[in-house]
Amino acid sequence: MGTAGIEWVFFLGGAAAFTRVGSFLAALTYQHGRGAFAPW
Repeated sequence: MGTAGIEWVFFLGGAAAFTRVGSFLAALTYQHGRGAFAPW
């Protein structure tokens, strides 16, 4: 095995998830403005 441990799988998965959430929120804000978050 390499020098990377199994914990790096979780770190990379978490980073990918947060990146996708950020992209979703940025697209929502771009398309609908800040008012899109008003119902929340």
